[in-house]
Amino acid sequence: MPAPVVEPEARLRRCLQLALVGWALLLGAALRHNLVWGESAARPWQLPLLNAIEAGGLLGFTVLCGVAWWRALAAVRNAGVDAARLRRMTCALLAAAVVVPLLSTTDPIDYVMRGRILALHGGNPYVDVATDFPDDPFVGFGDSGWKDMPLPYGPIIANLQGLVAWLAHLLPFGARVELVVALLLFKLLFAFALWTSAGWLAAIAERLRPGARDAAFVAVMWNPMLLFEGIANAHNEPLVLLCLAGAVAAATASRFGMSVFALGCGVMSKVVPALMLPAVAAMALRRRELPRLALGAVATSIVALLFYWQLFSAPGAFDVWDRQGDLVGGSFWWVVHEATGVELGALVAIGRVGILAWAGWCCVRILQRPEPRELVFAFASSLLLLAVFGAGLFGTWYHVWWLPFGLLLGSGYLYRVAVVASVTSPAAYLIWCGMRRLDDPAQWWGVSVAVFAPLLLGVLPARPTPNQEVTP
Repeated sequence: MPAPVVEPEARLRRCLQLALVGWALLLGAALRHNLVWGESAARPWQLPLLNAIEAGGLLGFTVLCGVAWWRALAAVRNAGVDAARLRRMTCALLAAAVVVPLLSTTDPIDYVMRGRILALHGGNPYVDVATDFPDDPFVGFGDSGWKDMPLPYGPIIANLQGLVAWLAHLLPFGARVELVVALLLFKLLFAFALWTSAGWLAAIAERLRPGARDAAFVAVMWNPMLLFEGIANAHNEPLVLLCLAGAVAAATASRFGMSVFALGCGVMSKVVPALMLPAVAAMALRRRELPRLALGAVATSIVALLFYWQLFSAPGAFDVWDRQGDLVGGSFWWVVHEATGVELGALVAIGRVGILAWAGWCCVRILQRPEPRELVFAFASSLLLLAVFGAGLFGTWYHVWWLPFGLLLGSGYLYRVAVVASVTSPAAYLIWCGMRRLDDPAQWWGVSVAVFAPLLLGVLPARPTPNQEVTP
């Protein structure tokens, strides 16, 4: 007779089943969003009904996957589970996220087009734009509003986009099939980045709290927000998370050369990780490891020079950063601007000064106590402030920067904010799914659900879940 199933694994299996039902609902919403339109003069009720069904699918996903994730955390916390079974169940969730089509974004379609500019047209995505190649069939895919926008990301992402576009183009199929293949390749790439990040974060959690490895892995890999934005919607934030997680994992192991190189790769993907360089430098200084830090900085500089020679020596290659800074959407400062009329640019500038001051205070804490938890706290808090206060444009995918580090803390205000944001953030797209509106109602709803609700609810004391020790 087969051996009885261990109780934590049985609970995990039930959580997986609940989560897969949620992903099935999201799959239905995404298929409707992309394939079923429903405009009809003869049946005017049809379109509102389809929109309501789509919004219901998203809401069902948010609730079911949020509950499944929280119960899965309770199942593995302080209870040993078979690592192989846990990873097999996690692969089922990853597969579901890969299969679900893009729902709330068309950004990955632009990734493919900019990759084609580099790999197939011999252009420079920091200078050339999609409309410069009107005969390319991919110009007609996605949101036309971004076709005149150069690449706003770093050279590592530029080259990865080129590689994906080139690989997808090798297949002898039409443009639409090629686009689907390219999007799948991006999803697989981001799934690998999230999986690797989870492994590094689990190792860090084991250093912080022995026995917390499985809970940290589930906190990341079963997280509805991370899977929704990083895999299903294929935003490129998991690549940034990979660099940040690698930097913390290396620093907590006193490998400061690798840590600064990981952060450098993050900066060459998106500029965000630059904020955390002083924190790593402070820990290296306190542990007297500055020579290793310097070696990592030299290696990073060599790679950066190669990318400069490849892409940034062309005239106008840096102009995109000015255009990117002018983008404005729902954010904390946008709410203040709308409520008071104060100029948004001034508010953002104030926010950035405050973020730098906070990052400096975190460095002081690290110099006083060069412990892994202090570094994790610095990453979580500084990147959260950057996401909420440091830019005029906020998207729920920016939570990917900080949220795993907040969960890594295991208790406290940042942990509670991360828990709430993990569950509520996908619901920020409800108005978009239900009304096809991206103006003020959707912006107000999105920032309320993804920013204000987590920040406010995080103040409430957490109730201990089963198998969770009460932390003072």
